[in-house]
Amino acid sequence: MIDPTRNAEDRAAIQAILDLPTTNLRDLFTADAYGAIVDARYVNTASVQVQGADLTVGYAFTVGPNAFDLSTNLTWLERFEVRATPASEPDAQLDRPNYPISLRGRTTLSWSRGPVTLGGSLDYVSDYADLMGRRIGSWTTADLQARFAPQTGPFAGTSVALTVQNLLDRAPPFYDAPEGVAYDAANADVIGRYVSIQLTRSW
Repeated sequence: MIDPTRNAEDRAAIQAILDLPTTNLRDLFTADAYGAIVDARYVNTASVQVQGADLTVGYAFTVGPNAFDLSTNLTWLERFEVRATPASEPDAQLDRPNYPISLRGRTTLSWSRGPVTLGGSLDYVSDYADLMGRRIGSWTTADLQARFAPQTGPFAGTSVALTVQNLLDRAPPFYDAPEGVAYDAANADVIGRYVSIQLTRSW
């Protein structure tokens, strides 16, 4: 609350608002007619604190004309806390539906020989619980890719890639979501096995 009638600072604050070019109240009331200032603008007061680690390990090697590439990426989170305002209590949202999961990873192995490349990947999302404490299972899926890209001859500069995502057609773990979709869309995919073919030509 303010008292522009008896407080000069309050009266000056009101007058400064009334003098703004975007204010259409200048001629309706004088500065001392107001009893409160309400600021309804959106402000960015929320904050997120994240603690964890990302680990990426890769190893490439050759055996004769064969080239291999092995890589693993792990993301581990220990804390994911949100504050609506600087003075509010932190809200721990790790391992909750629609929020980050404490552990997820991807391991990929590829083999190349001449124009041919074959690769496979395993993706893993750890289990967690919904807001009622009911377990949402872990989810492991496999991807496969085959690529043919000749470097010489009439098809040089052309590549054909076949990709199969979720090779084993693994369904996402069940989650009794309020939206009625029965899975956590932030941490799983309901599409199932997905096959795509890509043809690329460069010159």
